[in-house]
Amino acid sequence: METVNQFLLSLVWVFLEILSLWLFSERFLTGKRNSGESMAALAVTGILWGFAVCFLNIWALPLLCVLAVLWTLYNFAGNWLRRVAVALLSCALSVAVTVAVCVVFSLL
Repeated sequence: METVNQFLLSLVWVFLEILSLWLFSERFLTGKRNSGESMAALAVTGILWGFAVCFLNIWALPLLCVLAVLWTLYNFAGNWLRRVAVALLSCALSVAVTVAVCVVFSLL
């Protein structure tokens, strides 16, 4: 039962990370796709992200960064360096929040 709870908690965390990537990118970049294509690409990214987090432990972080960069390059217009920077900053913030939550729970 504990494994199922950890799996569900990981999926909720993945959803929050994908939501933060979407909100962060929408705030700082100009979209080039319509909302349907963007949400479909975000759903595929979320499924791959969830798979990476749940099953590819050691390779999860590099794969998450690659997925975030590919998603922003696909969905947004403008300078490619800015799109890559926004995606990597979003990943860095997500990792920082994850580490902060782990530290807080370990102190409890």
